[in-house]
Amino acid sequence: MSELDIGLVVPAWFVALLECKIGNPKARRDMVLKAAKLTAEMAVGKGIVDMVGGNAEETVEAAVRLGEEMFKRKWDGQVYAKNRMVILGKVLDKLGI
Repeated sequence: MSELDIGLVVPAWFVALLECKIGNPKARRDMVLKAAKLTAEMAVGKGIVDMVGGNAEETVEAAVRLGEEMFKRKWDGQVYAKNRMVILGKVLDKLGI
């Protein structure tokens, strides 16, 4: 169910999050202003998510594999977290963080 379906105005922080997560302006407009419903495969096609699993178990397994790959590269978790904060900076600003 979308915000339009329930009569909710989208908060500024959520719009900032959508801008960070969904690079394609048309995809964002369709989701917010047309209440477009997407399947997982459609979300992959629009670049909203990187991959999907066939079920919840496969999705968790893929996420664990990704975490293991990051660990093998000896990435610093603090650096990763700070980079995510930079990427999501607009969201944090809208939330006053």
